[in-house]
Amino acid sequence: TSTSTTSTTTTTSTTITSTTSTTTTTFLGCKDDMFEDNDSRLAAKSINSISSIDGLQICKNDDDWYEIDVCEGGSLRAIIQFSHAQGDLDASLHNRNGFTLTSSTSVRDEEVLFESGMPGGVYYIRIYGYNGAENKYSLGVMVTCPVVTTSTTTTSSSTFTTTLPPNYVSLSELLSGMPDVSSFQFLLSIHGYDIVLNNMHDLTLFIPNNSAFAKLSSQQLNNLFSPTHRQETIEIINNHIISGGKFLIEDPILLTAHTSLGTYLIKVFEEGSAYRANNALVITSNAQSTFASVHSVNAFLQNLVLSTSTTSTTTTTTT
Repeated sequence: TSTSTTSTTTTTSTTITSTTSTTTTTFLGCKDDMFEDNDSRLAAKSINSISSIDGLQICKNDDDWYEIDVCEGGSLRAIIQFSHAQGDLDASLHNRNGFTLTSSTSVRDEEVLFESGMPGGVYYIRIYGYNGAENKYSLGVMVTCPVVTTSTTTTSSSTFTTTLPPNYVSLSELLSGMPDVSSFQFLLSIHGYDIVLNNMHDLTLFIPNNSAFAKLSSQQLNNLFSPTHRQETIEIINNHIISGGKFLIEDPILLTAHTSLGTYLIKVFEEGSAYRANNALVITSNAQSTFASVHSVNAFLQNLVLSTSTTSTTTTTTT
């Protein structure tokens, strides 16, 4: 009798699909999450300036408080995602004295907090149920700090400076005014890709809206926002961008097939009184920054894969 052990590598994949169906996880009752007890500002649990946390829980009349440090002049963006049909959650942002700086009390499946130009110090995020509602939720937080750089290129006869156009609007500023794509903007910020796109000209973006993100599983969302998958996520982002022009949705030049920045084919076409990009329905269109045109869509444009490798060991016995 001989025994041999063979080591094999198996690749598992997480697929982001463009399907229009949704998967709803039933809320099975209230249980304390890993951050309890954080029921007051004084009992707030500290979180990192870049955080993506799943499996959180609001119980009846039991708020959740989180403490976070913000740099001088920094900006804070927080996204709380949940199923509104299973319980209406709201959120607010407070300074160190408990004063409310901003709040979000919509009837959507997410609440978004944003504050910029903040004095450096400790701040608090409060998550709570409307009228005692209970629900589970995920929390994403991103703190960005101002970067001040001064550069001058001097030759023996000239000094060159870069001047932005009058009334310049960056892509980030445009997206900040579009709450239906806040998840995508947060994704750009997490991976530092917003800075790259802000400096690119003549772009047309088809941005998956918050409803598109809500169709993804927790594992898919975690992979998208994970630094481990940064390069793959940037490829996903690029596959939603056309370069070479700021195209309006009705522009005949746009209503054809284009190769994206990620070398994926994007086909835009009319469907009755609506427009589609591949299988995704265009929800809002023709938002304009100085260098880009933005259209939001209700799904990711293609099936894309975030892969991880795991190693398994198989033992074979031969007689």
